[in-house]
Amino acid sequence: MLKKSLLTTAFSLLLAGQVAMASQFYVVIPFAGKTQPHFLASPNAISFGYQALGSTVAQDIVVTNTGNVGLNGSAIALDAGGLDFVATNNCGLALRVGESCVVNVAFKPLAQASSMATLRVGYNGLASQLVPLSGLGAVDVLDVTPTAQAFGGVQVGSYGQKSFILRNTGQVRTSLTFGALPPTVARGGDCSAVLLANSSCTVVLTYTPVDASAL
Repeated sequence: MLKKSLLTTAFSLLLAGQVAMASQFYVVIPFAGKTQPHFLASPNAISFGYQALGSTVAQDIVVTNTGNVGLNGSAIALDAGGLDFVATNNCGLALRVGESCVVNVAFKPLAQASSMATLRVGYNGLASQLVPLSGLGAVDVLDVTPTAQAFGGVQVGSYGQKSFILRNTGQVRTSLTFGALPPTVARGGDCSAVLLANSSCTVVLTYTPVDASAL
């Protein structure tokens, strides 16, 4: 048993010596790895929500070369059928590593309905990234309550007031324009030049007669 142990120990020391000698000739060969072309379009979807007919809203999509090799041969286009959408870009044929370019997508609804399209972004024969686009054409709906009021008899030196509530029951904001009033009538209230969707404001008219014949 003792002889076997000594032989085992001697073999282990010899093997360790060979490993130590062999390690003197060990050479590290760096591995460069394979090229990996890749790009990213962000955001990956755009919803423009409700937009007034005939008006335009736009948003940018940033395309970035996230791979380790330059990209060539850009292919950026909207699918056929997206008549309410227009895309322009400053992306050239080449995009270097880490660089970005911008695709600007504009939405101009032509009808009171939902609209959808897809933006395709491709490089180097890679699979295109698809960016879904959506929006809804809408109109403003303005209700005035009451539709008419009479001041009645107001004594000179006094005044009368009438209030009107304006409600925008549509899905988009509306612009308010008020006509000219006679000198004896002043407009007040909390209405501004714009009334947001699904909101209301109040117009207060104050009539101050200066003589018996004045309105």
